[in-house]
Amino acid sequence: MTPRLSFVLSLAFLFACCSSVFAEERITYSGLSEGYWQLWTISPDGTHKQKITSSPFDKREPAWIHNGRGLMFRTNNGEVWMVDLKSGTEARILTNYPVVHNPHYCDATGEIVFVRVVPSPEGGGFIWKTNLEDKYPLVLTREGVLKYQPYFSWQCDKIAFVKADLATASHHIWTMNADGKNQDQATAGEGFFTLPAFSPDQKTLVMTAATNTDDYEIYTLDLTDKTLTRLTQEPGLDTHAKFSPDGESIVFVSNRTGSQQIWSMDKNGRNLKQITSGPEECVAPVWGRVDM
Repeated sequence: MTPRLSFVLSLAFLFACCSSVFAEERITYSGLSEGYWQLWTISPDGTHKQKITSSPFDKREPAWIHNGRGLMFRTNNGEVWMVDLKSGTEARILTNYPVVHNPHYCDATGEIVFVRVVPSPEGGGFIWKTNLEDKYPLVLTREGVLKYQPYFSWQCDKIAFVKADLATASHHIWTMNADGKNQDQATAGEGFFTLPAFSPDQKTLVMTAATNTDDYEIYTLDLTDKTLTRLTQEPGLDTHAKFSPDGESIVFVSNRTGSQQIWSMDKNGRNLKQITSGPEECVAPVWGRVDM
């Protein structure tokens, strides 16, 4: 082996080792512990379970921030906070808004999309967008119809959200550009279609839906031909589905074993695996790639 080839192979080995050390996939979720919903992380294979927060208030709707070095969450009274995973320091953000719902962050642009509920006969909710420092806030939707659960695409150029249809008493998934333009209804028919999330390639949405009964199941929607595919068939609750960073797997919540726990499956609904177990209920998982 020549010295040059040996040097190249050494660099490749070093890069592979560094990649495995400094880039890792983790799932964050909200788990009920000692009377409060706290933030946890766990590896996709169910190992390395770690409790992140312990402060005495509920923490909901976690989202990865700063390339996995921190987490953002919402409290029950509508405040938005973030926690640094290295130091454990918690700090409130978006302090200009007394009540915030459904915040979601995207690292690609450093922006947050969220809902502010506006009192009205229809129960309208405006979707807003800003950044962690609350600079350049922008109202994306204005009509007085209930809208909620906005969720960025992985590239932050699209947003999926839920909008009430008063005529049919249904709730449908819509998509729009990140500036609020080109709003398009993605689902149709009677039912409740909620909790949308994009696949990394933005060709598919995963969601929770109840179409004919009160049984909530996981579905995917092909955004090109609008084909809706049911992935779960279990009686009970299946909800809070999100794609893995490579788009090949889906993490979700199910109570099929008696309590709400985190599960995963292939993107076609096969190879189901229970990830969490134990005394605490677990909800709102988000699969991310973490810079260690």
